[in-house]
Amino acid sequence: MDRIKELSLDQKAKLYYMGLVKKGEIDTLPEDPKAAFIKDMMGRKDELKEKATELGYLQEEKNCGCGKNPCETYGNINEKKSYQNLPYTYEVLLDDLDFETLKSSFPEYYQNEKFIRPQTGEPYYSDNISFPNLDDSMSQIGDPESLEDWKDKVRRRFGDVIIKFNNKAKNWFDKVFVDDFEFNYAKEKFIRGKQDFIDKERKLGRSID
Repeated sequence: MDRIKELSLDQKAKLYYMGLVKKGEIDTLPEDPKAAFIKDMMGRKDELKEKATELGYLQEEKNCGCGKNPCETYGNINEKKSYQNLPYTYEVLLDDLDFETLKSSFPEYYQNEKFIRPQTGEPYYSDNISFPNLDDSMSQIGDPESLEDWKDKVRRRFGDVIIKFNNKAKNWFDKVFVDDFEFNYAKEKFIRGKQDFIDKERKLGRSID
């Protein structure tokens, strides 16, 4: 598999402003996120640096002078995680992801066969891993066919994106992350649209149950 390159400044700028949209601090992304990011950094360097660090887009190591890594004093602070800096245990391009790779990435799962899918003869596992969807739902990936269906939906709209796994995540919905700006922006846009609709219905006195 080809080495997955680090995000460019343009991609980091987009992710930064997407974080501000998510927090409700801005309504939409700038037309040129990279230029806006650089301009803001020049004009509000200290303030913006603190905000970017808080959201997880910039990382600054602190050291008390002990020279150790992690630092004796700031070690726990340096290890603070954000949704952009989770301890992912494996990453793979979408086209390189197959069911055996998924199973080996989560060795504690895929032990209980629920049934055999007649069309493929492959077992469907009840103790499976869920993958995120654009509509804020999750898809249970219990066999190769369900994985390929999910991959096809993502590939057709976003291409060969990066998939990250975290087999140590406490929450079942944090075990898989699609590391792609367009995917996550579309997801956040859907969530905000759904919340706006709910708020409008409530203001009109309508039930949303």
